[in-house]
Amino acid sequence: LPHIDAQGLREVIEQPAKLLGVNFEACLVDLIIRDVGSEPGNLPLLEFCLTQLWERQEFRRISHDAYKAIGGVQQALANHADAVYAEFTEQEQEQLRHIFLKLVRPGQGTEDTRQVASVGQIDEEYRGLITRLADKRLIVTGRDEERGEETVEVVHEALIRHWQTLRKWVDAEREFLVWQEKLRVLLLQWQESSHDEGALLRGLPLDEAVRQMALAYK
Repeated sequence: LPHIDAQGLREVIEQPAKLLGVNFEACLVDLIIRDVGSEPGNLPLLEFCLTQLWERQEFRRISHDAYKAIGGVQQALANHADAVYAEFTEQEQEQLRHIFLKLVRPGQGTEDTRQVASVGQIDEEYRGLITRLADKRLIVTGRDEERGEETVEVVHEALIRHWQTLRKWVDAEREFLVWQEKLRVLLLQWQESSHDEGALLRGLPLDEAVRQMALAYK
């Protein structure tokens, strides 16, 4: 879908409700549009929020109190993630952890952000879950035309900020994720140098890589 501006979002929010005679309290739509933002994946984020608000309408009116009760746009997504996560088996939940950790760039003095991963970066045995997560609108799939690769990313950074399960995973693996991000940069440099042996890890960086991989597969 093409990018939808603020006016388009307003129509998406208000018009379906008006067709059924339901209105929003004054300024609530403005607040929702501001909270949704303009990130890719904002329409699924908006859908989570509006679905929960619809269930809380009173006297054909959607209120600020209802919006606060669901935690706003951001928490609505986290609540949805909890519900989806509970649908998976214990084994599948561990596989989900591996998938989502590939999709987070750990901050160093800054907030954690989402990271686009290629499907090839995710263990083959876990890839069957990608479709299920996309159907549940927790991740977005796409394609990097330049590299010719299928890609995966979380639907919105609100998931990283507000879904406590994911935050715990990231915090527990933060040291490894930070190191992995540095390694990713070095790997890119090696690839861009036509696999020059001089760009390979040596000495202490190589020792650190061996240590980190031993911990990762312990």
